[in-house]
Amino acid sequence: MRGVIVYYSHSGNTKQIASFMAEYLGIEICEIKTKEGYLQEDIIEQGKRQIEQNFSPEINEINQNIQDADFILLGCPIWWYTFAPAVKTFLENHDLSGKIIYPFTTSSGWKGHIFRDIEKLAKNAIVKQGLYLHYDGDRLVDSIKTIEKWLDNIKKEMKN
Repeated sequence: MRGVIVYYSHSGNTKQIASFMAEYLGIEICEIKTKEGYLQEDIIEQGKRQIEQNFSPEINEINQNIQDADFILLGCPIWWYTFAPAVKTFLENHDLSGKIIYPFTTSSGWKGHIFRDIEKLAKNAIVKQGLYLHYDGDRLVDSIKTIEKWLDNIKKEMKN
């Protein structure tokens, strides 16, 4: 089975985890990037407004063929209890029917309803148990063993 990691990262925490996972599993990785960036001093308020307005920012083309993947590890930070707007755009713009999605999230707060929200937008995909990773600033609070255990379970599922 062919897998790919697709992620969005603003501060770099999710990117760090996605890179570790790609190396651990030996699969391709691609980043979701918005066409317009966020102003650092306004990111919290801008993100909140976009979530409240159900905004979908324009994103750059994904540099991997998602359609050939059997499974996708989808990573993103939690913004206001859900996914960042760029991930919303990705989910709206890609037909993930029949794909297996393993979501992973990074946050310094509560995980909210992000996994349920991913499941709602990833129509006709199989969304598996997600992994919530807690950060304190740029320091991962959870252990690397937690990530490895989650990835090992994915490996086992892929063999069956």
